[in-house]
Amino acid sequence: MKTFEKIITGILSLLVLCLMATMTLVIVINMTPVVSLVAPSPTPTHTATATATATATATQTPTATFTPTKTPSPTSTPTHTPTSTATPVPPTPTPTWTVSPTSTPTQMPTVTPTHTPVPGAKVIAPDLNVRSGPGTPYSQVDQVHAGDELRVVGQYSNCDWLKVITSRQGEGWVSGGSTYVQLQIPCDTIPPGTFRPLTTIIKRTVWNGEGQMTIQNDDVRDAFVVLTSLNKQPVVAGYVRTGESLLITGIPDGAYYLYFSTGNEWNGETSSFTEIASSERSEDEFLFTTTYTNYSSWEVTLYPASGGNTATEYVNPEAFPHF
Repeated sequence: MKTFEKIITGILSLLVLCLMATMTLVIVINMTPVVSLVAPSPTPTHTATATATATATATQTPTATFTPTKTPSPTSTPTHTPTSTATPVPPTPTPTWTVSPTSTPTQMPTVTPTHTPVPGAKVIAPDLNVRSGPGTPYSQVDQVHAGDELRVVGQYSNCDWLKVITSRQGEGWVSGGSTYVQLQIPCDTIPPGTFRPLTTIIKRTVWNGEGQMTIQNDDVRDAFVVLTSLNKQPVVAGYVRTGESLLITGIPDGAYYLYFSTGNEWNGETSSFTEIASSERSEDEFLFTTTYTNYSSWEVTLYPASGGNTATEYVNPEAFPHF
């Protein structure tokens, strides 16, 4: 009897131990599967490995919830639509509108007559020089030939010289004589042509003196100078290009004023500048005297210079002396 009880007790103890070992294994697996692989229970080593794998697989199952389950689409049951046995009514035709073109009178373009300038002159000389100014002392800038047509834009000395533009668009002066050109427009319809004179005496009234005056033009513009008596009567006049000097000789004894104007685009008909003109006069008189051994000689610079001792005053252009 005791032996039986011991056997029963032993079996129960073994069952308890097995049950405890199984419970411990499950707890360890749920917490840390790696630890379950090295659990200290010696008996179910291989069983623990298999259980661990199964439990690990069960743990990864929630991952599968991210893949949606494919829901089968419902099968569409075709519905039979009965065909109408009624005779179809033909559609009412849509009227087509035919647009007849309206006759619009065509407007004729207005023809504006193009004015073709009539050449002012035609060359009749075999060869004719084109110069930089109205006179043979001026340099040659071009040459035209018999039959060439010229556009006349100015004249000097009653059309003795013509300011022209050639067919090559060159500008200059040609002789207006009838042996050189055939003028095709009236001379009195041609305006005076502007030019740049050479440095020279333009006009004078007396030559019988011994006095001299040298005028140096250091201004940036050309100058026109006039020497007058004290009652403003012109004695001599000259043109001085910028950077050049003019020597006036033959000045009689007496006292004189020096007038000068500076500018651009000289009008030979009026003896005046047409652009940027300014007029002045020396405040002091220039005295000329002659003896048996001496004569007066003056040097004048038309630009403020170091050591200058002659002041000037403004002159109204209308009061500027002219011959």
